[in-house]
Amino acid sequence: GSTSGIIRFKANLGKITACGVFSDEVEVRGLRWKLYLKKKKSHLGVFPVHRTYLSTPWSIDASAQFKLMNADEDNHRELELKEVFRNGHSRCGFTEFIPWKDLFDKDKGFQNDGRINIKARFTLSNIIGISPIINFTNPDESLHDVAFVLDGEKLYASKQILAIHSPVFNAMFFGNFAEREKKEIVLSDVDRE
Repeated sequence: GSTSGIIRFKANLGKITACGVFSDEVEVRGLRWKLYLKKKKSHLGVFPVHRTYLSTPWSIDASAQFKLMNADEDNHRELELKEVFRNGHSRCGFTEFIPWKDLFDKDKGFQNDGRINIKARFTLSNIIGISPIINFTNPDESLHDVAFVLDGEKLYASKQILAIHSPVFNAMFFGNFAEREKKEIVLSDVDRE
């Protein structure tokens, strides 16, 4: 998977409260990242938030550049964060990203019709414990030798790898079953997820 990603967040200032508001997610190397904007007394806070379903130990060195841009993108406020993220640890960001008085200053032009434009670029390195995400919908004949058809969509896999991890697949692909010779196997009554 890619080790960098960008979140563009056009946020409505009227919706940013003390409880905060989240951007859409972007996936970078198996972690789903969002921006979290929170209203502080005198400042706007911005924080990177990650989500993963891994229960095993992992860590990532992350660099994130946060940029607040005006409508013409010729004036901006930029801050960079370098942090080590690990399972169970994600408390970092900028509680004082920009003062409210600067945000609403018409000469600076950061807000337009009550909206602001924030861009965050994430770059990850020293990745430990997170494997790259594999896209099983893209065929690669050098890696896949079987396709499962679920709800009309093909998911590509390797018979040998499946057989190593499952006695059922081992019997299906290397035993005396019809699937042994098939390149496509239609599965019904199976949830794609």
